[in-house]
Amino acid sequence: MEINRFDRRVAKLEVRVLEQSKKIAELQAHDKNEIEQLTGTETKSQHTSGAQFANSTSNNRVDPEHKIIEGESAGNEMKQRDVATGHYQRRAIQAQVAFSAYLSHLKDHLGISQTVKFDKIITNDGNAYNAVTGIFTVPVTGTYVFIFYLNSSSSNVEFRLMADNSLEASGTSRPFELNHSKDVQGGGTVVLRLNQSVAVWIENVGAEAIVYSTNVHRWVTFSGFLLY
Repeated sequence: MEINRFDRRVAKLEVRVLEQSKKIAELQAHDKNEIEQLTGTETKSQHTSGAQFANSTSNNRVDPEHKIIEGESAGNEMKQRDVATGHYQRRAIQAQVAFSAYLSHLKDHLGISQTVKFDKIITNDGNAYNAVTGIFTVPVTGTYVFIFYLNSSSSNVEFRLMADNSLEASGTSRPFELNHSKDVQGGGTVVLRLNQSVAVWIENVGAEAIVYSTNVHRWVTFSGFLLY
């Protein structure tokens, strides 16, 4: 009798163990399914977000003030803003504004405030420098760099860079001994913020000045370029 009771108890325990094992398996299967669903949803969300970001990046543009302009009108808005502020025009020709010229011969009897005409052009990107008049006309508003040199051995000479009749820079050549073939070179450099159409030139200061330069010895020069 005792053995039969023990066997029944063992049988009941085995049934309970089997039932618990089944429940555990069901719970594990359920949890696995939920994890797979969650993982799949997250992956899909990441792909969607990535695609949306890529799409928004391709459609959006950043203006000069680093603000994002959304939608198809981005190009038109930026162009209108750039035209209004002068950025569009400046960017369009920025790489084309640069010149360099020199005086190809001896120039004597330079008068007071006489414009120096650098007659030989080395570079003239943008065609803003005129070798006939010696004047550079600003093609677009921006910040420019100008450099000039002069050379003399027979007289004291002073040049000045003018922008619309305003003195902007000066350079001088003052030989210690005149007429002794001891050349002295001087010059000047200046950075200017200039508006479109402003005229820039080099002029002599005193009377009867003499400067020396040739095609071989290019000692009297005038150069400039758009910085930004």
